[in-house]
Amino acid sequence: MESRVRSGQLNIAFLVNDIAYGGAAKSLFLLIKYLDKQRFQVRVYSTRISSEDFLQEYILQGASVHLISLPSLYSFGDSGPNTKAKFVKKLQARYSHNIDSFVGKLELDKIDLLHINTTVFSYLPPLLKKRTSIPIIMHVRELLECKISYTYRFMIESMLESDRIICITDNESSVFRERTEKVVVMANPVEIEGATSNQLLGRDICVGTLGTLKKDKRIDLFLRIVKEIYTISPGFLGKFIIVTGYSRRSYIKLFLKGILRQDFYPLYFQYLLDKLRLADKVEFLTNMPDIRSFYDRLSIYVRTAKPWGRDIIEVMNIGILIVACGSSGFFVKDGVTGYLVNDGEYKAAARRIVDLISNPIKADEFVTNAKKLIYDKCEVKSYVRKIEEIYDQLYRLKEPELENDR
Repeated sequence: MESRVRSGQLNIAFLVNDIAYGGAAKSLFLLIKYLDKQRFQVRVYSTRISSEDFLQEYILQGASVHLISLPSLYSFGDSGPNTKAKFVKKLQARYSHNIDSFVGKLELDKIDLLHINTTVFSYLPPLLKKRTSIPIIMHVRELLECKISYTYRFMIESMLESDRIICITDNESSVFRERTEKVVVMANPVEIEGATSNQLLGRDICVGTLGTLKKDKRIDLFLRIVKEIYTISPGFLGKFIIVTGYSRRSYIKLFLKGILRQDFYPLYFQYLLDKLRLADKVEFLTNMPDIRSFYDRLSIYVRTAKPWGRDIIEVMNIGILIVACGSSGFFVKDGVTGYLVNDGEYKAAARRIVDLISNPIKADEFVTNAKKLIYDKCEVKSYVRKIEEIYDQLYRLKEPELENDR
């Protein structure tokens, strides 16, 4: 087998569970866009294609996209404690053919490196290692805590068998660092904007947030923040926007759906909206592929939980002020790049928003500091060069085995 490093190109395969707009998808797209196409050939394997428009964007960047059939780990639910053997046995029995077919596809396409872009396939590394010698990179884009459930513990154990683990912040890497030296922290990439001033200037004040209607996203906290702002400043004339999947429904339907899905958060959210009398004070937008049109309206962005992620990177890069709830200062450094308050402290968050509106000099300092931080951590060309170095390192480690296979 000829060494593709010496002959010019490596075949890189990215594994995703959907071709659709989203934070992780945008980060992968930027990686593919800026990869050195003279040195790397790109294939994307996906179990779904939800957006034909996004599919065309991949193709325009030279990626070859292929549909495959693999299960999502979350489809199994939580198996309970001390059931790893049964869990793996069920996985092997039910989906062994799918995994064998996927490996066959990798071998047929002469893939040199597999980059798994989502933890829904975190179970794969140990199963693939039994079937192929292709190096595996696992990209961890969500916070996994061993204490939460057996499923999460199983995910972590499986991902440890990857050849490299890339985490988007120190928060995600914390569960791996004590057990392996294969982990590297690389914040999600962004195309750096030109010079911008803070978006409080020369416009109506607009405060917004985005997120799914899930309990861990804490979008309800934004409603409490809005109410508190009106308490602090009764004559406030600004606008409030939430980008989420919310649309008003009857309480009976929300209750029945809650029973069916074992998720009453949408019911609670609408109840709180009505209780706080904010239905005519908050504008709701459905999830949109063109999220930039939302950002362009904002003066201040509010992150109500887990203060890291692609949305924070994008708003700081554009020049939007940020107030976040949580304990991680990876991006939002309190009093430097924005304001950071403790989890759930909506009154403190409201006070910080009012403070920013009345202090344009401080706001300008925050914007300048935030843009510098994003450039240092997230500039896309630097990010891609580091990823390419990882690919080269892993392939060179594989070369002795390739020599023996000739």
